[in-house]
Amino acid sequence: MSVMTENNNGWHRNANFKQHNHADWRQSVDKLLAGADFDTLVSNTFDGIKIQPLYQQDANAPFIGRSKEPWSVLQSYTSGSTEEANQRILSDLAGGVNSVELKFALSNDQAGLICNNAVELEQLLTDVQPEMIRLSLTPGSNNRLGGALLLAYYYRHKIAPQNVSCALNIDPLKTQAETGRYSSATMQELAQYASYCATQFPNSTSLCVDSTTYHNAGCTEAQELAYILSTTVEYLRALKSLDVDNAFSQIRYRIALDSDFFLNVAKLRAARELLRQVAEHCGAQSLSHLIDAVSGTRATTTLDQSANILRISSQTAAAMAGGANGFNCAPHDHLTDNTEKARRLARNTHHVLIEESGLLTVDDPARGSGYIEEMTTELCQSAWNLFQSIESSGGMHLALTSGLIADQIRQSCEKRTDAMSNGESTMIGVTEFPNQQETPLPATAVPKRAVTNRATTDGSANTEPNSTDKAATAASISVPALVNALADGDSTLEYQAHYSAAVASTPLSPFRDAEMFEVLRLRSHAYKTTNGNAPVATLVTIGKQKDYAARTGFCKNFFAIAGIQTIIEDLDSVLQSDSTGTDDNKLMVLCSSDKLYLEQAETIARSKLSEKFWIAGNNPKVLSALDGVVTEQVHLQCDKFTVLQKALALLGVPA
Repeated sequence: MSVMTENNNGWHRNANFKQHNHADWRQSVDKLLAGADFDTLVSNTFDGIKIQPLYQQDANAPFIGRSKEPWSVLQSYTSGSTEEANQRILSDLAGGVNSVELKFALSNDQAGLICNNAVELEQLLTDVQPEMIRLSLTPGSNNRLGGALLLAYYYRHKIAPQNVSCALNIDPLKTQAETGRYSSATMQELAQYASYCATQFPNSTSLCVDSTTYHNAGCTEAQELAYILSTTVEYLRALKSLDVDNAFSQIRYRIALDSDFFLNVAKLRAARELLRQVAEHCGAQSLSHLIDAVSGTRATTTLDQSANILRISSQTAAAMAGGANGFNCAPHDHLTDNTEKARRLARNTHHVLIEESGLLTVDDPARGSGYIEEMTTELCQSAWNLFQSIESSGGMHLALTSGLIADQIRQSCEKRTDAMSNGESTMIGVTEFPNQQETPLPATAVPKRAVTNRATTDGSANTEPNSTDKAATAASISVPALVNALADGDSTLEYQAHYSAAVASTPLSPFRDAEMFEVLRLRSHAYKTTNGNAPVATLVTIGKQKDYAARTGFCKNFFAIAGIQTIIEDLDSVLQSDSTGTDDNKLMVLCSSDKLYLEQAETIARSKLSEKFWIAGNNPKVLSALDGVVTEQVHLQCDKFTVLQKALALLGVPA
């Protein structure tokens, strides 16, 4: 016992551990693989970047830090009445939100908040202290008018310009990508807005490069980065009358994240490095860029939405580790409901990670990680090559107009769809461990609103203003004059005719990884509502539990992906049921070991149910022995979507 009293503080320094290198590790792996190809351990991103099983630390990695701006706990407000939105804003601010993003509806057929004049904006922001938070607008071309209205609000409240922190987020190319409409007037006025904000509101930005439309349409990480660069260059051309540093200072970036934590971190770091390169080539002295990250909808689900909490928490952590300046953490139920509880969880996700993880205390926490450094470099190279090809084709606007961008994203969507279907890509709650007790919720419908019968500043009612006269002269009105006019009570409706956008291209279609399987599940839910029971497949077992347990477990999860329940019966019971004519099962899946499949092949073939049998497994010898007996096979590499569609059709579930 006395040996425990000795001073062993230096024991590790004298330990004679053998030093190993990458070659030693590779030798050990090859031994364990026992002849199997090493590439079975290597996977690929949708950009074709190889992900190796092991990376060494990069001791000489460059520093890629975030710009010095307080972290933004950002929340969006896009629907509801003025009173409802105001109450949500105040509740979220009290809970720790410090950045408010508003979406204005500037015409009858647009979704958004009713806010066309200064009085309505003041009602929306009742009891909000605008000098204490950052106000921003959801990026788009309509923000020429919405942004002027926001600036008019600051003037009406006599807030010192240096205390104003706002982001107008004018982004006409985002609008073209999202709606297909392009406003040349907006592009022509970008320099006016940028110059006005740079001189009058030094702590605010006027332009935004928002990648969320491309991300949520299904593009790859490198494509998203390339589109960010090309859009940046397009806007810099529009701002050629400004000093290059002032031009860059007026652009804020908005990058969407999905559920791959490490790839999200690498993408954010690559974005900073790529933008630094563009700024350097343009001769800018300031190489710091403001980047807000946002939850991408393509990685979220409408079914089993509680799993979205995990995905969005991972996105928040990735935003912090990747060097973003803030994150718009979407409520986990934002696709269907957007409840108070969900918004509370979203904003508290920031606070827990900030207080408990300390991620924001380090400027570049991922620096030196071999995997992330390699992915950052690979993404930079792939994105830069694609960016150059877009520029050689005429730039981002022409690439959108010609359909080049749409074609690139369509090909990416096909890859994503195939990966989800064949099991290369998985989602918890969708293709793995689906919740059979879920209750589907309908998507929230956004009603159109009427613009007539508005209240004037003196409380009387009037109709929608006649915009003909002011719209005719809007082309010549300066940004300061427009801001002053809106501050004096004019409505943005009076100037909309000048800012109308023409159809220039086909809009990009939203894409969600889970949607294809959610459609199948919703078919089963509708069937259950109509018939009282969910569709059922029978798992037919052969032998003892040890022979079939693994495959019945797999099949139970497999069919649950489409909302199909399963029951288990042994082969003898099924055959006896068939002989008496009482079996009305429409889908039977054989589950057992390959050995027992071969032993029972003749018995199965003699049954009158052979045309109903599917089989769990993918052994060529078994399939050969049961040729003509089974009509489909279920296994890890099968085309899940196609097989489950066949199952629903066989079970009589309407499309």
